[in-house]
Formats: sequence, structure tokens, C-alpha cells
Amino acid sequence: VSSIIGLADLLGDATPPSAPEDHDRQVELIRRSARQLLSLVNALLDLARAESGRLEPEVTPVDLREIFGELRGTLRPLVPAGVALEVDLAPDVALVDTDRELLTQVLRNLLVNALAFTEAGHVRLVARMLSPVEVAIDVTDTGIGITPDDQERIFEEFFQVKGPWQTRRQGSGLGLPYARRVVHALGGSLALRSRPGEGSTFTIRLPVRWVEPLTRTVSPDADPAPVSVG
Repeated sequence: VSSIIGLADLLGDATPPSAPEDHDRQVELIRRSARQLLSLVNALLDLARAESGRLEPEVTPVDLREIFGELRGTLRPLVPAGVALEVDLAPDVALVDTDRELLTQVLRNLLVNALAFTEAGHVRLVARMLSPVEVAIDVTDTGIGITPDDQERIFEEFFQVKGPWQTRRQGSGLGLPYARRVVHALGGSLALRSRPGEGSTFTIRLPVRWVEPLTRTVSPDADPAPVSVG
């Protein structure tokens, strides 16, 4: 797939004089389709690695303020008109032992989804201490919400909620299943609270101090603390 993308780039950069009128359009179609396929392949590989237990986090002390600041800056171009992207950390949130890259990837996925399905209001990224040994990170939006029947199914591979808004977010249906497995590998849990027409809150719970997988004290299936939406 990468080779196809490279060849398409070459064809697009050097259009021969005898090329048909729709040459550039056809080359761009090849390039776009190949990139979508490559994205799907990478998502499948990530999910397979997570399911097989071969996802090995590189745990270091991580300052959540740095991650939140980076996400606010890089996602700013994706914020729709009429929607506010808000970031907040409780004063008592300190360093967390986790894999910086994996956690950033999960939060970016949740935020991009929230921005895609929110037409007005806000998308909030909030970190708070649940206890001296556990931190919660909430991604809350005032978007379309998810029906009770679909709230667990969205964590199934390839499942996508049906509806007219789905055309705004073309995806593989692998992002949320992968996100949940990554959070579990980090010793935490990922859960959802949502009301149709009011919005959704995804809550990540992580241990403040890293515990080896066989002795983790945080249950991957633990329900998050109640979170208000809206």
C-alpha cells in the first residue's frame, strides 16, 4: 500500500503532456483510496497487537498538563464553528505513571470523535483525582449522544452507529475497541455515559502509580464515578 501511495505521488508530481484531462483526478483517487486502506491496515494491526497481549506500554512519569496542552493546540483546526474546545485539570492532578504516546493516542481519538459529532456547545477534556491513587480523565461533549442499545456495541470491532451524522465521520469502527484495549493495558478502564440528544462522556480511569499487570489494583471493567453531561 505504501508503494502504491509513493507511485501515485510520482504520477501526480510529473503529469505527462499526453495525459488525459482527468489524469490528476484519477491519480488523486488512487492516492486517497490507498491512504484510507493503509489507515485501515494500521488500525487492524494495532488492534491485533492489543488483543494478543503484545502491547507493552513504556511507562514513565507523565505530566498531563503537557499532553492536554498539545492536544488543545493540534486539534484546534478541527473545532467546528459554534463549538468550544475546553481543557481543564484539577489543581491536585500531578504526575501519572503511564505510556505518554499511547495515552495521547487514545485521548486524540476520543476528542476527534467528540468534535465530529458535536454541532454546538462544547467538547471538554478534564482530569480529576478520584483518590490519592487513581485519576479520571473525562472527554465530554454536547453532541448527538448514543442510544442505550448502542453504548456497549460501539466498543465492538467495525460497529458504527447508524444515522445521518455518520457521513461526517468516515471511520473503520476500530478506534474505540482499540482505545479500550490500550487503556486496559495501561492498568485502567474506559467507560461511557451518554444520553441521546444531550451528549456523551467517555471516562478513563488510571492508576497514579504503575502496577505490574498481574497485580493491578484497578479493574479494567470497573464502572466510572458518576459524570454529569451537558
